[in-house]
Order: sequence, then C-alpha cells, then structure tokens
Amino acid sequence: MKSFKRHLYESYLATALSADVRDAIKRKGGKIYQIGGAVRDEILGKVSKDLDLLVVGVELDELSRVLKPFGKVNLVGKAFGILKFVPEGETEEVDISIPRVDSKSTGKGHKDFEVKLGKGITLQQDQLRRDFYINALAKDIDTGEVIDVERKGMTDIKNKEIRMISPVAFEEDPLRMLRAVQFAARFGFKIESETFKEIKKNARSISTVSAERFQEEFRKMFTKAEKPSIGIKLLFVTGLIDHILPQSNLRHIDLASIDKLDKKAFPTFIGMMMSGYGSSAGTEVASKMRLSKADSDAVQAVVSYMTKSPFLEKDDFKLVQFMKDVSNKGIQSIDAYLSVKKRPTLSSKLKRMKVTSVRDLSVGGRDLMKLGIRGKQVGDALQYALEFAVRSGRNNKSELMNAIKEKYGMKEEPAFSEEEWGDILFAKELAIRKVTEQVEAESILKYYPSPREVKYIRSVRYKLIKKNPDMKPIGDDKLHVTLAGGPGWKKISSEFKGVKFDNPDFQLEFEEPKKVESSGKVSWYMKVKQQRQLKDYVTDLLQKDPDPKRVFHVSIANKTGKVGDSVANV
Repeated sequence: MKSFKRHLYESYLATALSADVRDAIKRKGGKIYQIGGAVRDEILGKVSKDLDLLVVGVELDELSRVLKPFGKVNLVGKAFGILKFVPEGETEEVDISIPRVDSKSTGKGHKDFEVKLGKGITLQQDQLRRDFYINALAKDIDTGEVIDVERKGMTDIKNKEIRMISPVAFEEDPLRMLRAVQFAARFGFKIESETFKEIKKNARSISTVSAERFQEEFRKMFTKAEKPSIGIKLLFVTGLIDHILPQSNLRHIDLASIDKLDKKAFPTFIGMMMSGYGSSAGTEVASKMRLSKADSDAVQAVVSYMTKSPFLEKDDFKLVQFMKDVSNKGIQSIDAYLSVKKRPTLSSKLKRMKVTSVRDLSVGGRDLMKLGIRGKQVGDALQYALEFAVRSGRNNKSELMNAIKEKYGMKEEPAFSEEEWGDILFAKELAIRKVTEQVEAESILKYYPSPREVKYIRSVRYKLIKKNPDMKPIGDDKLHVTLAGGPGWKKISSEFKGVKFDNPDFQLEFEEPKKVESSGKVSWYMKVKQQRQLKDYVTDLLQKDPDPKRVFHVSIANKTGKVGDSVANV
C-alpha cells in the first residue's frame, strides 16, 4: 500500500505532466527525469512542491512546440534552457528544462555565466554542473530508477552530509556557500570537510551576491529548518557572517530562543542576529537583504528593544516613550521575541496601561493655557502630565491639574470654567449692546439667535476650533441667520428699514457644522433644520418671499473671525 506522502507526490506529478504530455515528449525522442530538490526530499521522506523536470534529447524550441497544445508555455528562462509550463485547467506552473553546462565568465555575480545547451548534452553532464551531490539526484519518471551521479548523492544522504560536486562550485556562484549552510540547518546535516575548507577559503566572495538572494536563503534557513541555530553557528565558523552581517556577535545571540520562534517572525529572527548593531540595524539590513521598509523597521524595533529592555521592563514611562516610534509590525516582532523569552508581551502591557500617549490624557492644551502656561511650556507640561499618569496609574483631571500646578508653582484654580466664563462675557455683551431677541431689518433681514441658541452654537464652535486651529470663531454678538438678502429683498428693504419684528414662535435647531469654500474664502456653518417653517415665517412677515433660493444657516467660523469673510452662499 502506498504511503499518503507518496500518493500526494504522484498525484501532483500526474497533474503537472499528464500521460498525454509524456507520450508527446517521448514521440519526439525525449526522456523525462525528475531532478534536484524534489528527488532529495522524496528520499528523505518529505513532500516537496519543487517539481523540477528535465527533458533529455529534445531541443528547447521543439519542447515548447510539443507542450503548447496542452497548456501555457513561457520561455522566460530560454537563455538557461528553462521554460515554465502551466497545464490546461491548472494555475500552478512547472519548471521544465533541458540539460545544460555552465562556466563562469570573467565577470562577477551569478548572472555572469556562459551556458551551453543542446541535444548532445547528457543527463550526467547536467547533474555534474549542480552544486551538491544531494541536489544532483535524478529519477526516471517511467521506471522510478534513481540515477546517482558518481554514486555519492545517496551516500551523502545516508551519512547526512553536504558535499560539493566541484571545487570550483563556489567560485562559479558564491551563493552556493550560503545554500550549504541553509541545507545543513534545514536537514540537520554536516558540511563535508573539503567542502567546509572551500567555503572558508572563498568566504569573502559572498559579498558579491545580490541582496534579494541573501534574503531568500535566510528566509529558507529560518522557515524550513527545525533548528535555525545550526545555520547561524555555521555562518560564524565558516566566516561567512563577517561579509554579510559583520557586527553580529555569536556570544550575544540567544540560539535556543531563536529555535523556538514562530516561523512567521522573520524580522524577529534577523533582529536577534543583529543585537550588536544598535541604531544602524534597520538601515544595514535593508541594504544587505533588501527588506521592505516595514520589515526593516521591525528589525530595528527588535534590536532597540533588546538593547534597552533592562530599563524598559522596569519603567512604564520609558516604555511609553520607546513605543512612540514603533509600528504595529514592530510590536508584533518584539512580542514574538518576548514570547519565547517567557516575558510579558508589549501588546499585553499596552492593554493593561490606561494611558500610553498625550491623546489619552484627561487634560489638554486649553486646560493648561487657562493656567497661564504658554508656548513650548504647554508641550513640556503635557509630557509631565503623561509621565505622572503613566507612573501613578491615575488619569483624573483634577489630580493632573494639581500635579502640573505644583510642578510650575501655581496655587489657585481659575475662578470660572471656560463655559461659565463664556456665559458671563455673553451676558455682559448683551447688557452693553442691549441686544433683544428680535428680527431686525438692516441691509439684510437678520434673526439674532436667543441666548439659549447661542450657548449651543458656542459649544459646537469650541469643539470645531479645537479640531481646526487655523479657523477663527465669529463672535457671539455677530451670530445671525440671514432671512432675506438677495435682489428681491433690496427692492423692498426701504419699506422695512429699522423695523423690528417679533421672533418666530419656535426654537431653532441646527444640523452638524459643515465646511464650505469659495473664491479663496473658507467658513464653517450650521444649517437650520426648520427650513420650511422659517420660509413660511418670512413670507408671513413680508407678505411675499423676496429670497426664494435662500438656505437658512448661521456662519460660526472662518479664517479671520470677521462676518464679511464668510462664504456668502451655501
């Protein structure tokens, strides 16, 4: 009976390359092999989706023509004898190649290769151009026979060794040295002695590898290895780390904790390897591995936290200050580190704390200005209030105000609250101006809101100005609702000049404030809810409606605070 893993693999192979496709290739004289990592993994008892197929005896263009009736063919890797095939009705692509031999040119880097392709290149030649014997195994998909070049691949798997095929393997492609480390960590293998010597000898050349390839191998080492610590140790003993992350220090790396990390915590893994970098960690890793900005910042957060943790874990206020510049991903990465260290996570600490920023305080800048605090001192006082609230665990407004007064040598509370003081001033204005609750015919027909209505408008306006400090409030004495003011009103206004009418017999209600812009002017207004009632009221007063398109509203703020600088029409 077939094992479940074996069944999965054969199903995957049958999907990727149907019997009809195989027959078509064979009719052209092709022989199909599975090669590389998938063969290695099958022998190790692992299921692999790295299904690399090699077709011997057919030119690449001919192979492309054979495959086209059965699916989509992409010749993106034509120069290296590789095409990508997506069988009809499927979504995943399969790499299919023809044999090749490589030789490194005089240039530097993986791309500088001379590649030879063609029918005349044998399976064995193709196997011998690969990196390690465990990756050079081929399997006849018809017979199931494993072809072990020089009979070393199966031996190395049995002995759990990584062995280079050629002494020039690392000169041809320096990344192979890092792959050796990655495979050793991934499979729990050791690096064969001669191979190890060649890696040490050529370690310096690893610096020529591109950042993207670095990142890929480090991700594989972390996500696929049960113990990434094996790979980290090898990076140090081979000298590779000196040319990748030169400031890393093995003595400062908690290898046991790294092995326990969640496999999604890649930034945490890199951060724990970079404990010696301090403030330069994020920049360095972004350059060395081309990490995203989010991942680089998360790495920096982990390194910074590890450096400062003795202080941060004892002082909640220092922790709050530290958190100001840490992203959500940074918090998650630090949490992953703290979890394996069996220490409380940042997320749990933040959830427990009642105050973590100035925005959470029960006092604000206006409260401090009422005490006479001005300018930069406002910010300093808020920071002091934050420190007091965090360390004491108390965020009561009166306590915070008293703490600030004590800090700045203040002894008395203001006599009135802002709302109470506003009421006093308004009453004073009414007494001086003798404003009545009447509708007055001036250049326009105005309704002056009642004290009760003004009080409501003022409370709305206060909140608005707080959120929009660039706007200026229109004074209480200037608040009005224009009942008529268009050309129609101008024709009859002389008939009513100086006349004062009785107020409407209902209390005005207002909608939420809205912003309007026109001709460089910006203002906020509140629309009256009783549009129909006011319309009927005006018509009754004047025995006509001189301004039929009027939308009744009150302007409450603009850029200057002057009534004439409000937008005329809404």
